[in-house]
Amino acid sequence: MAEERPAHKRVLRLYQDDDVVVTSAYFITAEGRRYPVSELMYLVEAKGAPHSGILVSLATAATTAIGVIAAAAIAQSSTPLAVGGMAVIVPTGAALICAYRWPACNSLRARYHGADVELYRGRDREIFGRIARALIRARELNRQTANG
Repeated sequence: MAEERPAHKRVLRLYQDDDVVVTSAYFITAEGRRYPVSELMYLVEAKGAPHSGILVSLATAATTAIGVIAAAAIAQSSTPLAVGGMAVIVPTGAALICAYRWPACNSLRARYHGADVELYRGRDREIFGRIARALIRARELNRQTANG
């Protein structure tokens, strides 16, 4: 008669960097908090608000554009449009620089023992995507192990 051995659950490392380690069993933060993947519910990816410099620059560009168009209409000339065009381009360029330099922050959240927790926050969309995919894969592995 063959003796049955309990199934050995092998832990796989799915992602690791200086901030996060994602294994098939745990999500470990930079602060050292360990969250069992099987106990993380309602995984949510959230995107934060844009940098305030973007909003201020775009508001400045829009207000300036309205003023330039009004000045051109009052003067009945296209000269204000040519001169004022630069006054619109500069804040628009500033908005683009702010958007590139300070992209919105991405947040990975879940419910853990009834409380909402932020697992990861970062501006690099590529790294964020890798971490999110690793956690999704870890959850899939946990479901497969639980189902047989």
